[in-house]
Amino acid sequence: MSAPDRPRHDAEQRLHLVVGATCNNNCIFCMEEDRVTRQHRVEAFTRQDFETILQTNAGRGEVMFVSAEPTLSPWFLPLVALARDLGYHTIGIISNGRLFAYPQFTRRALDAGLNLVMLSIHGPNARLHDGLTRTPGSFDQVMQGLANLAALGRDRVVLRTSTVVCRRNWEPETLLEHSRLLGPRVQQMVLNVMQPFGRGLAHLDSLMPPYSELVPRLARFYAARQPGMPPAYLVDIPYCCTEAAGIPEEFRGFVERYIYYDRKVLEGPPPTPLAPDAPPAQGPLELLTRDHEDSCNKVRFPFCQQCRHGAICDGVWRGYVARFGQAEFAAVPAPAKL
Repeated sequence: MSAPDRPRHDAEQRLHLVVGATCNNNCIFCMEEDRVTRQHRVEAFTRQDFETILQTNAGRGEVMFVSAEPTLSPWFLPLVALARDLGYHTIGIISNGRLFAYPQFTRRALDAGLNLVMLSIHGPNARLHDGLTRTPGSFDQVMQGLANLAALGRDRVVLRTSTVVCRRNWEPETLLEHSRLLGPRVQQMVLNVMQPFGRGLAHLDSLMPPYSELVPRLARFYAARQPGMPPAYLVDIPYCCTEAAGIPEEFRGFVERYIYYDRKVLEGPPPTPLAPDAPPAQGPLELLTRDHEDSCNKVRFPFCQQCRHGAICDGVWRGYVARFGQAEFAAVPAPAKL
């Protein structure tokens, strides 16, 4: 995640390097539902492809290793070192944190140049976290990973966490317990409201909270926060839903802009009996942006053009509108001129 400010100029968009082909968690709300296609796409990249992408975009200064679980890529550590050598000032990862439970790996990653780690931690205890990741032991491992990063990184790594907020962990008391747990070690926590896409869409009825029911709970959480808890930035919810709702303005949403490269899977003949698991044909590298993703998966209403947040809001998930409708959304008028 980027800093909690308004969208930055395009020249300052960070690079997301999609290196993770597989994941050792099985999150119930994972956006990447079609894991086979994702694996084929990512594995179609060569190490030279990744090196070329890093070299081409070095002027951006920021790179995040993303997709599935990036630490499982055999090229993760060499690419981190290359990014350092190319002069990237921010070299980060979005990770489930489990491999950082091993001190030797943590030390190697930090020595290679990793200086920003966003750990996915979805609850203050194993019951909640492991239930959402559907991976027994994942909570203990990510917490050990956080401890290792804090001890070995000290002044050379920024530690942040990402928590997907859904019906299982949305109560203020749970979020407060989560904040107390993370407080001593984390500089920032991000509350990502569950996205009704991929597996999140498949489990929408059981996990997706309507924004109108979620926001009052979040407001009670923010009102009860105590000194020593890390800043908690709320994202992935339209600005109009949190307007004048008791959520501090400085924590209320931001939009991260980034670019990434992908390979399209080309249509071809169906698999043959001799090669039923053969990967599909791969197309050329394609440069994409966060805005491209939003235009495909989100919708904006006609009244959004009159909203004071219209220029920075990234819209509403199509899957959310299909399930809950649009009654919760309205244009926020501009402040009255004095």
